Amino acid sequence: MALWPLHKLFKVKRVIMSTYQAASGAGQPGMDELKEGTRAVLSGEREVAEKKIFAHPLPFNVIPHIDKFQENGYTKEEMKVTWE
Repeated sequence: MALWPLHKLFKVKRVIMSTYQAASGAGQPGMDELKEGTRAVLSGEREVAEKKIFAHPLPFNVIPHIDKFQENGYTKEEMKVTWE
């Protein structure tokens, strides 16, 4: 969404947004881990999926941040959104 028209009308002071990263960004190994982890949890084989590719198990999970935190308190991924 373009923020400039909203800013002109309402003087936007702060924007809170969410971004979502695809497991496919990690390539086929990431997709395989997501698929196998989902299968293992749904079948009752595991309570929580294993993680080899990702820092946290992805199936049925929400990861609160991605990438490293910068000196300004934001993650590198959050700063990419700001720069865009």
